[in-house]
Formats: sequence, structure tokens, C-alpha cells
Amino acid sequence: MSKIKYVLFNRLYLICILFFLFFWQSNALVTLTQQKLNLTAQNVTLRPDHTLASVNSGNVTLTFDAPILENEYLKVTLLPGWGGRVRSIVYKPTGNEETNPGQIGGPNNIGTGNFFYDYLWVIGGFYPTIAPEHGKYFHLPWDWKILTNTKDTVAIAMYQIDSIPWRQGYAGKFSGCYATNIQVEYIVRLITGKTSYETEVTIKNPDSKEKKYEYWESCSMFPGNSGSSEGYEFITPETKFQVDYWCTAIKNVEQSAGGDNFVYLDKLRFLKNWPAAGILYGHNYPYNFWGVIDHNDPNEEGVMRICDNKVTIGVKVWGAPPSLFEIWAGTCNRFFSPSTIGPNQTLSFKAWYTPTVGLSNVTDASEDMLINLTTDKASYDGNKDDSVRIKCQMFFIMPSLKVLAKFDFEGGNVKQSIYENSITPNTTKGNTINLSIPVKAVYNGTSKLNALFVDETGKTLLKASKNLSFVNASTFVNKQWLPKEILKQEYFSIKVFSLDGKYIGELKNPDQLKYLNLSRGTYLLIGNKIFKKIFYKGN
Repeated sequence: MSKIKYVLFNRLYLICILFFLFFWQSNALVTLTQQKLNLTAQNVTLRPDHTLASVNSGNVTLTFDAPILENEYLKVTLLPGWGGRVRSIVYKPTGNEETNPGQIGGPNNIGTGNFFYDYLWVIGGFYPTIAPEHGKYFHLPWDWKILTNTKDTVAIAMYQIDSIPWRQGYAGKFSGCYATNIQVEYIVRLITGKTSYETEVTIKNPDSKEKKYEYWESCSMFPGNSGSSEGYEFITPETKFQVDYWCTAIKNVEQSAGGDNFVYLDKLRFLKNWPAAGILYGHNYPYNFWGVIDHNDPNEEGVMRICDNKVTIGVKVWGAPPSLFEIWAGTCNRFFSPSTIGPNQTLSFKAWYTPTVGLSNVTDASEDMLINLTTDKASYDGNKDDSVRIKCQMFFIMPSLKVLAKFDFEGGNVKQSIYENSITPNTTKGNTINLSIPVKAVYNGTSKLNALFVDETGKTLLKASKNLSFVNASTFVNKQWLPKEILKQEYFSIKVFSLDGKYIGELKNPDQLKYLNLSRGTYLLIGNKIFKKIFYKGN
């Protein structure tokens, strides 16, 4: 009899479980279809340099190639032939459009001097721009090609080279926007199982001379299905923004933060409070997310951009009541204040764009999830306050995977665990954790609340903290309030072996098996307690 069989059949205090571990594969794959999209446009005559010669009567039909990327959760339609844009983003669990695609219509703002060609012609969506404002290429075709087309990933790359010089006589404030020869690659990537699509941007100066340039991404955010933008809120942790010099009406809505038209952002977070259209600038943006939430939508549907913003340091907000927030990410802090790219230098960054549900705000984000972590107060007195009320709203970008959520109080060299449980993501309503912890059960030296989220593959999705303070609370950690799952760990021991007898590791709790990074195969589990059948679903 082999050594393993001897262990199985002769040591009566051990229980052996034989189980199969298979990687889970969704039946829903990423797909790429290519369609011809017919859009109606006003009949105009453009000169060879793309300036406007005449606006004629009647309409014309323009036909474009439209690559469509789909997975289980998103349908993303691209329009390379009109500004290299993401024209449409549909969140399948709700069926809602997150931007405002429309017919091409016609040019507007003609002769105002505010745009490169002395007119503007845009149709919504999310898109890259080169040069200030809407740039030089907002209505011009970008070259494109398929980079990846597999069952798991589809990626389309769109390309542009800044070869257009400024023309004398058109919008004089653009006179510094020479032909830089800078190359821009804008990749849109959709991966199976994700509610987000990814963009990967590369900005390259191929020349031996330093260049002044501006690169921006415009996002016309139009989430939810309330039928009105009345409930739109601009979501950002930033509290101080600069009002553009001509926007007196919106400047007077907020309290001055001093300096050059800076204000504290409060009422202008909500589109309904904008008395007129205007511009806000966020300088050297330090946070990794921003977006819009529709509070009138039953599930508070939103759309968010997530990025480390080390390259896109600028945020520009165009509020256009009563229709939408158009939010921009830029490589400089405001229009007409260009950045510098060095000789032969290449810049690159990634961003993730995702719809959200069930979030009334966002406090923390990663490319894997977003949360809104709140408490009823920031400071607690055990002689006055009965409980700490914690609420955490969550939206998971990889919703097919179960998640382990852990919360603890930390401070005074002590960590006090207050919650540990698994969560099955909800793609239509989001998820919420509500906790109420007696103040007298909290250690007196506690200075912050920590939240940790780990998926069943063992990957950390997000860590977040919130500063708190306590007086007249407990002088010791009260185990009465620790989760039972944690207390049970000291009674459990499970050893994992391969079938050939190789020792792999030890678990202190059967639930930990879900988060153990095992390859495909069959294993032996040997434990000192009888426990129920364990299921593990890998990806």
C-alpha cells in the first residue's frame, strides 16, 4: 500500500477529500463585428485644408466603418472615420447607453474664433484630441487596424500623426499649434468578463527636437435611464477647481478658494445648479478616477474613468445644462497651456472606462472595482455615541468572480477585525455592506477603518482606508465582536498534497482554499476536523 493510501485508511483522526479543480470558462466570448454605419449630415463644402467653404441646403448620407466590440457586459461601437472615437457604450445588464451618440448633423459655432477651423463639428462619444479645445482631428478619419481578435480579447488601434499646420486667418489663438509630427496611437481593448473597456494611449515624438503639444480625451458622459440629466453629479474627490476666466455666472455659485478664479466645488457638482454653460479646470489631478452618476436613475447608474493620471494631469469639466457633463483628461492643466515632450520621447498610459450601478458616490477605485466607503461620523465618544455605522457600496468590474471582503479597525498597534465575508457581485444593482459596531467594543486607540477586497484567485482588488478617532471607547480588543469565521480558524488545519504525495501547503480555514493559487489538477486535502464539501471555481 502506498504512503498516501496508508495515510488515508490507517490514521483515523484524518479526513481525506479528493476533489477536481477546473478553471471556469464563460460561454460568452468577446466578439468583433464590422458594420457599415450610415449617418445623416448637413451638406457642406470643405476646402482641402478642412476649413469651411460653404453650408449648403439639404442633407447627405455618410457611410463609415464601425467596429463593434462586445462581451458579456458591454457593447462598444467605434467610429475611426470621425475623430477616432468610441461612439457608443451600452451596458448590457441595464440596456442603457452611457454616452450620447447621435447623427452627425452639421458644423456649429461658426466664426466664433474658439476652434481650430473656426467652427466645431462633433457628435458625442469619447475620443482623443490633438491640440487645444477639440483640436485638429475631431471630424477627420483616423487610420485603424485590428491588433487582437481572440475569444478572450479584442483590441482595435487607431492612429494619427499631427501633420496639420495652423492656417493664417483662422482662430488666431491657435497660432502656436504648428504641425508637431507627434504620433498618437489610441487602442481600445475589450476583455471577456469585464464591465470595463481599456484604452492604451501612446504619444511619441519621433524627432530630435523638443515639442510643445496638447493631448486631451473628451468624454461626453450621459449615463443612466432616468430620461433627464437633472440628477447628474460630477464625481470627484477633488474639492478645489479653477473657473475659466469668462465663466462669471458659474463662479458666483461657489465659495472662492482664492488665487486665480479658484473655487471650492460644492453646488457645481450637480448639473442642475449650473446657471449657464461653463468650464472648470482641475490642476495636477491627484486622484485615479472621475465620472458622472445619474441620481434620478433607480440604480444610480454612472460611468467612470479610472487612470493613475501620472500623464493625464489635467481635468477639464464642460457643464452644459440641461444636457450633460463633458469631462476631459489632458496632458496639461488647461487649454492653451501646452506640455513638453522631449526629443525621441514616448509617453504611454492606460485608462479604464466602466458603467457603474449602486454607487451614490465613489471614494476609492482601482481597475478592478469601485467603492463608496462612509461612516456616520468621523469622531466618536463612547460616553455619547452608541455605535459606529459603516456603509460600503461596491461595484465589481469582474463580476463573475466571488470576492472576499474584510474590514478592520486599526490604531495603537492593534488591528481589530470587524467583518469578513464573501460577496457575489450584482451587475444590475451593485452590492452594499452595512455594519453597526458598538463604540464601547472599539479599541480606544483606533485611528482608521480599513477595507480589503480579494477575489477567489487570490488577487487583491482594492485596499481603502478612512480616518476615524475614538475617545472613551474600549481599553482592550473585545473578541465578542470579532467575526465567528476568524475565531474558528485556530481550530482548523488542512494540509494540501498532490496525488504523487508532494506537500503543497496548509490552510487554516476551508474558505481559504478558494483563494489558493492552484494550477489545474486533482489534489488531496487532509484535515483534523470534519468539514463540508468545498467547491472552488478558478478562471
